[in-house]
Amino acid sequence: MKIKLVIFLYSLANWGGAEHIILKVCRYLQNTRLYDIKIIGLVDEQPSLEKDFAQLGITTKSLFYNDKKSLCLQLPTIFRLKKILKEEKPDILLNVLFPCIVLGGFIGKLAKVPIIIGNLHGPAVFKKKIAILLDRFVSRYYKGYIAVADHIKKQFSTRENIPENKISVIPNGIELKTLPKDFNRDNFRTEWGIGKNDIVIGTIGRTYREKNQEYLVEIGQHLSKLFPNLKVLIVGDGPLFVSLKKKVHDLGIENICILTGWQTSPINFLSIMDLFVLPSHYEGMPCSIIEAWQHKIPVAGTKVLGIQDLIKDNTTGILFPKDNPQQASDTLLALLKNRKLQDTLIINGYNQWHNKFSVEKMGNSYHNYFQNLHGQ
Repeated sequence: MKIKLVIFLYSLANWGGAEHIILKVCRYLQNTRLYDIKIIGLVDEQPSLEKDFAQLGITTKSLFYNDKKSLCLQLPTIFRLKKILKEEKPDILLNVLFPCIVLGGFIGKLAKVPIIIGNLHGPAVFKKKIAILLDRFVSRYYKGYIAVADHIKKQFSTRENIPENKISVIPNGIELKTLPKDFNRDNFRTEWGIGKNDIVIGTIGRTYREKNQEYLVEIGQHLSKLFPNLKVLIVGDGPLFVSLKKKVHDLGIENICILTGWQTSPINFLSIMDLFVLPSHYEGMPCSIIEAWQHKIPVAGTKVLGIQDLIKDNTTGILFPKDNPQQASDTLLALLKNRKLQDTLIINGYNQWHNKFSVEKMGNSYHNYFQNLHGQ
């Protein structure tokens, strides 16, 4: 008898890190042929991973929730989740991130789902007090939680008052993404206005507050005074994309900054970087760093929650302060001038990915977790 698993996500957006992790977990679970999986998205965001899930034989549904409307006006949408759960009768409901953990906890309880699990992908440093209180209240309906990193487990346990033994840690796994066979690095750089001898520092991610791409722009301004051939490459789109472009304009550095917007193949852009930089205010478990390790790109990141838990300074990457562009640029300058250190970071980073963050290890851990809970 297959385990009926329903996964409740905020959205099925193709540009979401957590969404891609769930897709990889589902791919592994489908290969075991022991699960009947359904996906529910709270909001409808495009471009979507719906076709990717369909290729795995997994059906998806969207509740078309509109977070700009008042909660009262959204009640019919929310209770549509109850109707779906009543129809599907899942053995396990996996709720991914806030607010799905709160909504899925309440509605899952009303729908009498026997096993409800929360999936924690980030520390949510800017989380409002009401959200924390709701998380605490709804935790009584949960059999357990899966955090993607130890620091997330510790913070969630302390802040939301969840017993540590109720939270398991399963690190994200990343498969090796290969470049197209006809990909030419020099030609691709030329297409984006990057010269053969230009130095490219870049980042990949949604333009959200926590990703803090504006900081990389400020760092780039400082570095460009020392490297006239510097290019700052920022790949991604989101609500702060327009303000990011304005920041570049206000600093007068449009000639060195390349903002690509959303891209279907971000790996192509990663491959033309000389240094991958993650300037975030905080992270959960940043997959972009692991992807840079895979492709043997040296890595640097802010010394903040999530990044400092993943990078070992001067071993698998370089850490720099989050609120000091001058000091950060000095740190990156030293790295860009030190080829031996770059090679060390590349080798150690690649080995770190290969030994700790495989998709097979992650998928098997989720499988064992579900099997153990279902068998209790």
